[in-house]
Amino acid sequence: MRPRTSLPILALLATLLLLTLACSSAPRGTGWYRGNNLVMRVTDLQRVDEIRFASGEKHYVIRPQEEGKVLAAVKMEMQNSEGNIAFLSIEEDSVTLRGKDQEDYTAINYLERQVEVQESHPKENAFSPFLWGDVELPGQCGEPLQTCQLVGWLIFEVPEGLDPLLVLWESADTIYIRF
Repeated sequence: MRPRTSLPILALLATLLLLTLACSSAPRGTGWYRGNNLVMRVTDLQRVDEIRFASGEKHYVIRPQEEGKVLAAVKMEMQNSEGNIAFLSIEEDSVTLRGKDQEDYTAINYLERQVEVQESHPKENAFSPFLWGDVELPGQCGEPLQTCQLVGWLIFEVPEGLDPLLVLWESADTIYIRF
């Protein structure tokens, strides 16, 4: 009679292969991270060749400006955890995407990088609303037309194979959001 050791070994190898594949894929979200006034997290991260959106009757596209780069669309969710209003100024210098290579990539001002196009696109507005500009974020929820939560997308131009390490938020608070 032959021992049946090959079946458990195959099962172990299959499990290790699945774990390796799961660990090698890019992170898409994080847990909640707290600063002095804000709590926030990344809920999605997607690398794309272009971002299309519409504003009113006009259609726009944003593409990378450098060869070998892609756009990293990062969906953020944030809440004001204090009782006061948090004033956020979301711009190039306030949000950074850092890769595991320790390189920093600043957020793109979509208003400066947008190019008007004539046609709409099936994936138009897949990455909207954009987080940009001056925002007041109340600390109390539930008032009519008042919310203490903000959800939207930031755009970064990054190398194609970027392995993200963290998002550094420096507007009204300093928060390191680790992947």
